[in-house]
Amino acid sequence: MMYCYKQYMFLIAGLFLISFSGCSRDESSGIGSARQKKVPDQEMWNFRVKATNQGQLNAIIQAGYMQRYADQALAMFKDGVEIDFYQKGEHTSRLTSDSGRFHESNMNVRALGHVEVHSDSGISLYTQELVYDQQADRIYSNVDVKVTTLDGDTLSGKGFESDAQLSRWQIINPHDGVYHKPMDLSIQREKSPDEDSTKIDTVTEPGLMQ
Repeated sequence: MMYCYKQYMFLIAGLFLISFSGCSRDESSGIGSARQKKVPDQEMWNFRVKATNQGQLNAIIQAGYMQRYADQALAMFKDGVEIDFYQKGEHTSRLTSDSGRFHESNMNVRALGHVEVHSDSGISLYTQELVYDQQADRIYSNVDVKVTTLDGDTLSGKGFESDAQLSRWQIINPHDGVYHKPMDLSIQREKSPDEDSTKIDTVTEPGLMQ
């Protein structure tokens, strides 16, 4: 597949360089409403880019359509977004959403609408808005979330934080759930050998969670 890009700083740790000279709109030729309506500086269809950190692959980001607005330092993804996450070269999880935004100021990707993250270990996350912090390789949300496991456990709440692999995750304000044994929900952090993990062990009857 042929992409019309050359060097422009784009994603993690600074080096995704894209110019889209062949994909840019020619604003000088527009008339009437074309001059009044804000149009993107660059566009790309079937967008795909790799995010790396010190040579290590962190993620592959894909979207059906991308628009970039230079004055806002903002790229907008439409027509479906997919982010595949990797750790030490191994695939660990996949995020999908309706749309998304890339903020060049902090290099974060914000996924919007029917956001789902499925880890290869069987953990699934459902929400309407999620941020991928590329520099920290973490994901977080400030809205309602639901997490499910292969064992049929479900927990819902508001606010979420995790590594991108969903190996250590935390719902900030849990409020409902169906689970059959204590779940370790503590975020990954440095702990002393005798420090206990934060656990939620309230059990509700299966079937109460919709």
